[in-house]
Amino acid sequence: MLRKLLWSTILAVSIAAGCQTKEPMLERILPVPVGTQVWDTEAQERQEQLEEIVEKHKIPHIADVIYYDDIFKDRYVHGMQSEYGTRKIVAEHFWEEFSKNPYVAVTIIPNKLVGQGKDSMMVVFSDAFNREKEDLLSFLVDHESVHAQDNATGVILAGEKATPEVIKKIGAKKYEDIMELRAYGNQLCQIEDKKRVVSRKTMDFVVEMYCQLHGKILARAMSDKYAKSAIEQAPYFPMFDTQSRKLIIYRVVRKK
Repeated sequence: MLRKLLWSTILAVSIAAGCQTKEPMLERILPVPVGTQVWDTEAQERQEQLEEIVEKHKIPHIADVIYYDDIFKDRYVHGMQSEYGTRKIVAEHFWEEFSKNPYVAVTIIPNKLVGQGKDSMMVVFSDAFNREKEDLLSFLVDHESVHAQDNATGVILAGEKATPEVIKKIGAKKYEDIMELRAYGNQLCQIEDKKRVVSRKTMDFVVEMYCQLHGKILARAMSDKYAKSAIEQAPYFPMFDTQSRKLIIYRVVRKK
């Protein structure tokens, strides 16, 4: 059964004070000792906020959450080494690569450890803090938590649990698309169920991303059993209405 969602998007969206002293004084400036780290107050505050969110909302399967700022690079590298045995040079490479992509956040685990109960590393970028608080929670609590859960337990696709071998059969990029569809789908469910009140900007973005991913995966569903399984599990089905020329999103209601 399909239940019509409460909103629709236009087709174009988815087809896509100094102080005074009594006399002048010269204050000796003490040098910062070698090895002392000078903290960026804003970055530190954001890091503490992220840790509070993960703890308060009990986001499962998170080994550590890290704000993307160079003062936390060593923490990230050490975490990747201690959690997954990642070589330092590899962890440092991915840290640098993050700066080239406009992410809100990423949840990381090596493919070789998917489905083995391991916790993930979450890295959150500055763009996340250019949003309303509920928007931030939508991306971290409702989206990234799905990735962490799937990374740890391994999603079932076409009757097979996602393991390194199955991911190889699916294809890394196709598997990534399916994981993103699941995460954006959960965001939409929380928004529609009014458990998360986000801004119109964020809602439109999430709808657009979901529809794009659904379209890509649906196009492969006839010949790809993993894509077909992902579509069968998807919580929404977008359909173009020719009369209104709008894309209508229907909630899929499955029999229990």
